[in-house]
Amino acid sequence: MTGNSTKALASFSKAISLNPDKSEYYDGRARALVDCNNYDLAIEDFSTAINLDPSNADIYYQRSEIYKVLKDQSKRMPDIEMAIQLNPKNAEYYAAHSDCNAKMSDYNGALAYIERAISLQPNNKSYKKIREELLKKSTSGNAVDKNAI
Repeated sequence: MTGNSTKALASFSKAISLNPDKSEYYDGRARALVDCNNYDLAIEDFSTAINLDPSNADIYYQRSEIYKVLKDQSKRMPDIEMAIQLNPKNAEYYAAHSDCNAKMSDYNGALAYIERAISLQPNNKSYKKIREELLKKSTSGNAVDKNAI
């Protein structure tokens, strides 16, 4: 744990004790906990932040990133889907969904979601590279059902 992470944890914990209804404090402490690799407590804080502010797409996305590290795609997927539902114009969320699909060996689904990410950020070279890799793994070549999402 770095000194900055320790200070951040202390600051956010104090802020939470003074204002327990502020989702941004739980969100901040959760991010500090992630920096310390304390994923279980980070999930708890992200979950509390979601309960306090269920319309914040980024909190769902951040919690999904922990599930990615923990390799738990079944818990990751609903958080990504909620982030997309709340903010359908964020290409990063579609790319995360694509990644989750690919990790579950659903390459056609992964292709559909990376195509959506590319449609939102057409100049993103990393998304295009991901698409190339997925096309190699896809059972149907480059036939992607864009209506799947």
